[in-house]
Amino acid sequence: MNISDYIPFGKDNAISRKKLEKVTGLSDRDIREEIAMARRNTVILNLSNGQGYFQPIEGEEDELVIKYYKQ
Repeated sequence: MNISDYIPFGKDNAISRKKLEKVTGLSDRDIREEIAMARRNTVILNLSNGQGYFQPIEGEEDELVIKYYKQ
């Protein structure tokens, strides 16, 4: 399974871990581990308000990627 296949593009389409649990059948802990591993090869961001994960749209959300890497 590639968790990034379940994580949508664009912050407006962010998906919560609860929803990821439902669509993947994985536990919350497994979701977090899969995301951590996927982040080695893919940019996956999470909203600061805790509302979910998303992959940034190239050229439209570059500032979010820069902010993420400066953390």
